[in-house]
Amino acid sequence: GWVKDTENEGIGKGQLLAPFLDYSPAQTIVIPKLGSFPRRIPTEYSKQVKAYGSQVGEILWAWNRIQAGLCVCFCTVIESPDAGLILWHQFNTDFAQRQALKAILRTEIRNPAPEQVSEAIEWVIDVQALYAQYRNDAAHGIMAHRTSVSGETRLVPEDTANTTQRWQRLNRADREAFFRKVKGDLVSLSFYVSHIQVAFVLRQQLKTLRKKPPLQAIPQKDVPLTRSQKARREAAHKRRHRRKSSQP
Repeated sequence: GWVKDTENEGIGKGQLLAPFLDYSPAQTIVIPKLGSFPRRIPTEYSKQVKAYGSQVGEILWAWNRIQAGLCVCFCTVIESPDAGLILWHQFNTDFAQRQALKAILRTEIRNPAPEQVSEAIEWVIDVQALYAQYRNDAAHGIMAHRTSVSGETRLVPEDTANTTQRWQRLNRADREAFFRKVKGDLVSLSFYVSHIQVAFVLRQQLKTLRKKPPLQAIPQKDVPLTRSQKARREAAHKRRHRRKSSQP
């Protein structure tokens, strides 16, 4: 069901009339016959699209699983699943939902979370803030296929519709490997949130709270500190300052 547009080979009318078509000078524009729009991804690049789609799907699945766990924590603080769920969905973005949960945990109203739980939830929220751009790249990044002279087809970020920043992130040479790290980190975080959620709901004394999962997609120096880690660092800084100021 496909024919070559031989009239518009090379850079010319076809490119000007259809700037969003997958096009490169190394390939001929392909257009469908009238009434024959395909219902399947063309075989020329279906393998690449399915592999990319699998990565994107796993990233979004893990992200939504984290968000669902935080929703349960929010409802637990509110002490009313129905009211908590209604309030949670009054916020129009994932970010607003997370900030609302963080604010309630800090005020410690009605049904305060145990300290370790509260700290763990806040840490997850801080990590999500760093990963939000990668999740959004996966969800909203626009990819096109390009075929080289040798016939190799690959997916590349579309350079017209993506923002410059998103294009640069999606155009990194190790994108596939990096997405695997992002996916792995988010999956681990989603199970960590499930662990926190159970501990919170059951009011366990959190001697059994497991360690935070290690993150691979961001440098160790960029991993957020927990509330207690920040407090210890601040206390150490004050001690050093006092020692220096007491020296003659």
